[in-house]
Amino acid sequence: MEWLTPVVTKMEFKKNDLDEEKQFAKMQEHFEYLSYMAQGLSSSASQLWLKSLSMANMENLDSQETEKENILVEYNQVKSLDLPELSGNDRYLLFSLLLHKEINLSHLALSLGESESRIQFQIQKLLRMGVIQLLNNLLSIHPTSYPKLRKHLKNIILLLI
Repeated sequence: MEWLTPVVTKMEFKKNDLDEEKQFAKMQEHFEYLSYMAQGLSSSASQLWLKSLSMANMENLDSQETEKENILVEYNQVKSLDLPELSGNDRYLLFSLLLHKEINLSHLALSLGESESRIQFQIQKLLRMGVIQLLNNLLSIHPTSYPKLRKHLKNIILLLI
């Protein structure tokens, strides 16, 4: 996770009115919640952590200042990410993505036995929903959706057995 180093080194966490011990306990509670949400997956944990951060005092932000100084950030509670309504075709495509981890569109179409043009609309819909991501022309399950999606698909498989 070296890619987080430049982000972390420029951050300074906003102090609140709590004493240091209570502030540490609150931060620990925040990280335990993120750990629970990520279900032990480091990629999900890092994405959830980044999503939980926001800049404090945005109105006084000057772009030239931020390059020299640390950025003041604060933690926000990340809400449980519910899966959107998924059709049978969506679940089939997502199960294939789970099996392959990452795959390009043409190989995904081949693995599903469909034409690229036939699954393109479905891919766009799942990208907009935030369930999957496209990085360097490779499709994969979005890290923040991965734990719930894996559990959801596992339950469906158990129902079919």
